[in-house]
Amino acid sequence: LLGTELYGEVSYLLSIAVIGSTLSLLGSTNTIIVYSAKKIKIQSTIFLIIIISSMISAFILFIFFTENFGISIFIIGYVLFALFTSDLIGRKLFIKYSKIVILQKILQVGLSILLYNFLGVNGIIVGIGISFIPFGLLLIKEFRKNEINFPLLKSHSGFMANNYFLDINRSLEGSIDKIILAPILGFALLGNFQLSIQILSILTILPVIVFQYTLPNDASGNSVVRIKKVVILLSILIAILTIILSPILLPIIFPEFIDSITAIQIMSLAIIPFTITTTYTSKFLGLGKSRLVLIGSVIFLIIQIPGIILLGTLFGMIGAAVSILIGRLGESIYCVIINKHISD
Repeated sequence: LLGTELYGEVSYLLSIAVIGSTLSLLGSTNTIIVYSAKKIKIQSTIFLIIIISSMISAFILFIFFTENFGISIFIIGYVLFALFTSDLIGRKLFIKYSKIVILQKILQVGLSILLYNFLGVNGIIVGIGISFIPFGLLLIKEFRKNEINFPLLKSHSGFMANNYFLDINRSLEGSIDKIILAPILGFALLGNFQLSIQILSILTILPVIVFQYTLPNDASGNSVVRIKKVVILLSILIAILTIILSPILLPIIFPEFIDSITAIQIMSLAIIPFTITTTYTSKFLGLGKSRLVLIGSVIFLIIQIPGIILLGTLFGMIGAAVSILIGRLGESIYCVIINKHISD
């Protein structure tokens, strides 16, 4: 519907919205998952702080992006939705979680297309933001279940702080490349690159779903080693199929984006180290060692950001794709080494 240039502009605006949302969440998502699984009643206290934080962030970005009020709507909706779904995962309500996520995605697509016809590109951001809100409002019911307990939160602030820096790093991993590449490539080429990123996101759906399952189980002390091995093998198969099929299917499905084929093939390989990293991330967070995960994320950024600037400038989106692959490899190698050290 959009073509390469407008799609690049949308990805740029969404990157800003995602970073703003992550800053507002203060590392609460993994914290809620782990402590809900451990039956530590800290949720309501976190909910209160994060809702206030999101409103402040939404107001600040509204001032700076007055013509893109959708970013502010996105932040509030995304934060409410993230808090609610994190609590569901922590309590291992996986069926309810999956139903809510599927319904939200359906609503997101419908509202984005509808509002695009009325508000243009900003309507897409508004549509996505509004799609979160009905489910996020379910948070009110959960909010009433526990009392506000700031001393309890303070006693676990170290774990939450590490998760906050981890979330910031994860947000930058997925968003900073678009912000850096926009002035280097322009919106048209950025649109091609963003399609490659979106396809990589689709490829990582399986390991992300498995992570949502393994994290509360790792936090509870349940063994999930077998499923982790299976998902790594499946990620290798998915990467091979993507390399083979992308030159065949992309010209048929997205004829305007054929310039992204090579980038897609390169980034599809990144699913393998990404999957390996998520399996160890689940284990480390389940053990309460969020600092180890944070260091791995920082390693990725240290490789990715200079790589995008240098390789992106020299080789365009192909260079940017290579920098993402190398970054994922570096992060996964670190996790393997650290896990061996912990096991020994």
